[in-house]
Amino acid sequence: MLPEEDRARVSVLAIAPSAYINVPGLEDIQHYASRWDFVPLLDKLGMQLAGDTLKILAPAKDASIWDHAVSSPTYKKVKEDFYNDILENHVE
Repeated sequence: MLPEEDRARVSVLAIAPSAYINVPGLEDIQHYASRWDFVPLLDKLGMQLAGDTLKILAPAKDASIWDHAVSSPTYKKVKEDFYNDILENHVE
């Protein structure tokens, strides 16, 4: 387990999660799932505990019918925004 000081610097981006991350003390946790992906729905308790850290996205027009891949175009902007935020706000 990381010391509290280190945990406070961790940001998590969970794309199409099969389980939800609920670790106290992290800087930021974001879960994203496509409406066309049933896998994130399997963890009902985790989904409930995730609360406002979970965003359900409309699938991209060229997404597969089972939109579970992290490489899906549905998540392209989410990943770009997350990486840009890290670069702009956390890299010296």
